[in-house]
Amino acid sequence: MISKQFYGTLPSQSGVYFFYNKDEKLIYIGKAKNLKRRVSSYFIKTNLSEKTKLLVSETEFVDFRITESENEALLLEQNFINSLKPKYNIQLKDDKSFTLIGFTEEKFPAMIIVRQKDNFKGQIFGPFVSKQMTNRLFEFIEETFKIRSCRKKITRLSRPCLLYHINKCSAPCAGFIDEATYKTFLKKAISFLKGEYSYLLKEIQKNIENFSEILEFEKANQLKQEYNLVKEFSQKFSYSWKNEGCYDFLAFFLRDQSGFITLLRIKDGIKTLSVNKYFNYVEEKDDLNSVIISAIVGIYEDIKPAQNIYIPSDKFSHILKQLLSEISDENIDIAISCYKTKQERKIYSMLLYQLAELFKQTFKIALYKEQKNLKNLQQLLNLPRIPLRIDGFDISNMSSSYIVGSSVSFYNGNPDKSHYRRYTLKSVHSQDDYAAIEEVVTRKVLEYKNRKENFPDLLLIDGGKGHVNRISRMLKEDLKINIPLIGLAKREETIIVEKEAKELNLPLSDDSLRLLIQIRDEAHRFANKYRVIKMDKAYFEN
Repeated sequence: MISKQFYGTLPSQSGVYFFYNKDEKLIYIGKAKNLKRRVSSYFIKTNLSEKTKLLVSETEFVDFRITESENEALLLEQNFINSLKPKYNIQLKDDKSFTLIGFTEEKFPAMIIVRQKDNFKGQIFGPFVSKQMTNRLFEFIEETFKIRSCRKKITRLSRPCLLYHINKCSAPCAGFIDEATYKTFLKKAISFLKGEYSYLLKEIQKNIENFSEILEFEKANQLKQEYNLVKEFSQKFSYSWKNEGCYDFLAFFLRDQSGFITLLRIKDGIKTLSVNKYFNYVEEKDDLNSVIISAIVGIYEDIKPAQNIYIPSDKFSHILKQLLSEISDENIDIAISCYKTKQERKIYSMLLYQLAELFKQTFKIALYKEQKNLKNLQQLLNLPRIPLRIDGFDISNMSSSYIVGSSVSFYNGNPDKSHYRRYTLKSVHSQDDYAAIEEVVTRKVLEYKNRKENFPDLLLIDGGKGHVNRISRMLKEDLKINIPLIGLAKREETIIVEKEAKELNLPLSDDSLRLLIQIRDEAHRFANKYRVIKMDKAYFEN
């Protein structure tokens, strides 16, 4: 654990800090405007998130590097994260695997769907919007340009396969097409995959006119069909953005140290790529710029940046431009802009809507998981119904002074702060945990009764058998109220089940136990916070 003496040795300058675990392995990198204040906040603050608590618990050693400015620190931080990839820094997860279309290096190149870019030798195009779109493009090229999709090595002439007979291949294996003509078809297919629709349509139209002039009407009609197919297909993926060139549009959504980032790529008015990624991070609110930059850099690890990139804020555009230029294979001049015009804001609004729908879907999945955990908890504790609402209670005191209590409430596995309460004890004036917790539980239960609200499905108190027995007698004998009750003892995280008069010890990885620990710890935090407030008030009054 980092000592308080160490904080005093840290400089009050901007820089980058490094957290190491007991095995001297780098686990986290961050930047700070003030290294001393930032690093010490991890080990002094008591209201840290669960993710941050876990990071702090693993940290055994801290190192740092001083920089000339906060911007330099941010740039250095991102370079280190990108190269070293510590486990607690931002982690992005793909919503899908990318697919590409490739052409083999042969006399008559074959077209195949590629998933592992690094293992393929030949020309590659993509990634594309989705796997479904990749398949549609593949089939379209087969039917329109007659590019072969078999893996047969053409060393001598053979009989054509079924693909030729269903008009999806020009059958170079049977000698039905020469190399020069096949390469003409291949060139058209490549132009199509590059999104060069205007160029391709002009070339096809030019050839139609040439064949018509020399009275080759059959060939001209074939090309007319090709022209209509290309035009129809391209229109399906055309977009309101009519500017020539390649553009990336980015948007992001952050909530509770999780977020989504989305990328839309439009090339010459055609949507060619759409990527959504989910990510986790541990940084606090004052470093959100760093989080956003990490997410954007992360999304470009597998995708080459476009020359024109749109982001919602220009606060970090300069640094982002430097970073993306560095990770790009080519030294391209990236232009980064904000959404300002009506057309740009329309695209941004569409992306935000997409993110909102994505969040709702993810929330539904998370809610399903929580309800599954609650059902498991119901079975485990033999409860009459699913514990949708669980109230947790705790006491905090400093010797016999400043005795306070707290109650927190979780609904569907999530905090419901509208039901949080804090108590200054009225009947207890000395250290008596049993009497203190009894008073707090009594007052909270009577509040539910007086307001004619439904009682919680489960009460959770921080304590062992003695606490559970005391509260159980009070509820049944004094209040004549029957609410399921459990205790959670800190040392071994043992669950004391009132109804069954037994103890349960679950593995710490159990989701039901982790929920109970979260509720117990939240009640503890809320009580301690209130005690500190009372102590500070008394100090300043005296």
